[in-house]
Amino acid sequence: MTTVVKRTRLTIDLPVEVKRRLRLVAAQRDVSLRQYVLETIEERLAKDWGGISRAGGPPGLDRPG
Repeated sequence: MTTVVKRTRLTIDLPVEVKRRLRLVAAQRDVSLRQYVLETIEERLAKDWGGISRAGGPPGLDRPG
């Protein structure tokens, strides 16, 4: 059975040089730009979210279990 993951679209404006570097690094890792950006965001969130959770976190935000 296939699990369906809900997604939402996020659009950001990047300086041309940042986008170029993202494409180059993603290509070096042999992954799509989308996959590289998503993995990078997830890594940063794991780091930052842990700090928020230990500090009590913002009201209304529960850390995923």
